Amino acid sequence: MRKWEPIISKQVLLSNLQAGGFETKFINLRDGDYEENYGRITWRDIELTKNYVGVDIKTVDPESCEVWCITVNFTLYREIAIILLKHQASKGKAVVMGGSAPIAAPQVELRNGATVVVQDKSGAANWPLFNYLLGKGPREALTGVVLADGTQYSNISLHLLPKNGRYHLWK
Repeated sequence: MRKWEPIISKQVLLSNLQAGGFETKFINLRDGDYEENYGRITWRDIELTKNYVGVDIKTVDPESCEVWCITVNFTLYREIAIILLKHQASKGKAVVMGGSAPIAAPQVELRNGATVVVQDKSGAANWPLFNYLLGKGPREALTGVVLADGTQYSNISLHLLPKNGRYHLWK
């Protein structure tokens, strides 16, 4: 993983959750010098080693948060995200997976311990989902997610439609 890249999408997610009244904590796995070999792959008859450099995942305490949110937008980082997912889920904490990689094939994350995969990148799923996971909201309010049991809640569709010379949001 490359260090010091802007993580704008994570900042947007954090501010969205904070605006909904949720306490957030950001852990950037790139902010560390721990090194770990996590696999091998053969490319053009050459065996290559997969190395992770960053925060030692084993030092991220699963008990330190009520709900975990892991985002991964590049398949290049998906294996690292799965290692983190398994670690966080090992203590029974709810783990929300989001980003482009999990949207493409949510079964991978669900098989590896995710409580839910968010499939709606608009942010509309966030508040109802976290309220539900924290026991503060109904399951029926969920949209744009797939739960570990396979239940899928479709994205809501909002449209701007004119009415009396003004635009209004309609479901």
